[in-house]
Amino acid sequence: MPWRASSLRQRLSTFGLLIVCPLLIAGSAVSIFYVLVEQQASQNDALATVRNAASVIDHEINKDMLALQILSTSLATNEGGVERAYREAKQVTDAIPGSVVELRRPNGETVFNTAFPLGTALDKRTNEILAIAEREAKTKRSSYVISDVFVSSRIPKTYIAIVQPVISENQGVMYLLNFEIPSDVFSNILRSQLREPEWLIGVTGKDGRILARNWDSERYVGQRASDIFLQHTQGDEGIFRATTLDGIHVFNVYARSKLTGWRVGAGIPMNIFDAPFYRSLFALAGIAFVALCCSFGLSYAYAGGMLKPADELRKLVSAGSHERRPPSTTGLREFDDVLALLAKCLADLDDRDRHKQTLVNELNHRAKNTLTTIQAIAYQTHRQSKSWEEFRKHFEHRLSAMARSFDLLTKNEWRSSDLREVVLECCKPFCESHRIQLSGPPVPLPPTAVIGMGMVVHELATNATKYGAFSNAVGWADVKWELQKSGTSVVVYFQWKEHDGPSVAQTGPKGFGSYLIASTITAELHGKAETRLEPDGLDFSASFPVNLQ
Repeated sequence: MPWRASSLRQRLSTFGLLIVCPLLIAGSAVSIFYVLVEQQASQNDALATVRNAASVIDHEINKDMLALQILSTSLATNEGGVERAYREAKQVTDAIPGSVVELRRPNGETVFNTAFPLGTALDKRTNEILAIAEREAKTKRSSYVISDVFVSSRIPKTYIAIVQPVISENQGVMYLLNFEIPSDVFSNILRSQLREPEWLIGVTGKDGRILARNWDSERYVGQRASDIFLQHTQGDEGIFRATTLDGIHVFNVYARSKLTGWRVGAGIPMNIFDAPFYRSLFALAGIAFVALCCSFGLSYAYAGGMLKPADELRKLVSAGSHERRPPSTTGLREFDDVLALLAKCLADLDDRDRHKQTLVNELNHRAKNTLTTIQAIAYQTHRQSKSWEEFRKHFEHRLSAMARSFDLLTKNEWRSSDLREVVLECCKPFCESHRIQLSGPPVPLPPTAVIGMGMVVHELATNATKYGAFSNAVGWADVKWELQKSGTSVVVYFQWKEHDGPSVAQTGPKGFGSYLIASTITAELHGKAETRLEPDGLDFSASFPVNLQ
């Protein structure tokens, strides 16, 4: 579709915008890369945070289990009895504010609880989650068990318990040591590992309930985490997008504790995670607006200096071609080139008109000659044909041969065509190219010789297809020619020799094909022709002059 006409100012302004656009695209690519790097850095920071937090929690649990193991060993060997165990347990709980160590018998009777003085009578109340952990510890005997989060039956706070069975070689499980650690301890650990205060970080137990959290921990600790969070945290670590229990869209990362199996997750609010993108977007939009305005304004102003040469060019073109004055210079090389080209085009138009008239005259002459040739072919074909069907068939074949010769002339713009090309083109409908062996130097035939040799080769190939070498599967034709110079002309010695064809003998008068070959060589090419029937096929030879000028 053609462009709508526009002024030079508009085109230059558009050109300036097109120059700026690739720079803006490159800037966009750089901005996107920067955003991706920033988001990847935030993702890596979040993963490092949850990994470190899981490692610190595991370290804290290991330290507490070591303290329980020492207490368990002291009770199992009865070194100092229960009173010493109570004092040592108090030392452990003093190091962790709010923690409680409770010693219970396998039947559930409480021996002591560090939250109460030694000897205080306590009932057998216990939390269901803690009871499950105690049963599991008695079953495993020598192993410790870490419970999920629960609310203590004696102190209304959320705890995590480490249950360690005290085992005697003779009596089996003597006691159950419960080290109950407040969930606040883990919340403090999470806050200490948090790199950005706006982030959410929390720990979820194996039962899917929240153990600790830095956002509204009093409200959400003990509640079940969202289904989306639990669904996406089945592996050891990973990343995903979800919505928190607070209804905030976050980019989540998580890592699983190797010791406890707890999930430590961190959520980056999407407004913070996408902040680099929006910063880059606003910065790029501002730069693009300024760049486009400057480019458009400067291009529009610069176009004013080019309008004067354009006006001069318009005057020169509108002056008309009949004046033919030398083109003036405009100061712009491109405009000067256009003026010189216009002057040359005017001169070429006159030459083309003269050449067109010459071509028309030559076409008329060639058309008359062609019609005369067709008339002769029709007359001779009619004389030799016994029926209209035979006439039609032979006449069409001869016209096809002439048409292929004309195709060669048309392809070469009615200039000379090489003899090799004439032979191959005329034999193409009758046999494969490998069944013709060609040898001879290049021979540029003039247009009249192209048509004549085209007719001759067509007749030879037709005869070979009907009676000669091309009528079976193995026959072939050896086509060769030689040149002998004679002044400005050369004499072409042409030979068509068939091999491996069926044995053919001359049994009757020669047909029109033989007559056409002889008359074409004699009348149109001004040469001589000779035809012989050999045992394995036809042997045709001819000689005719060709003008090289």
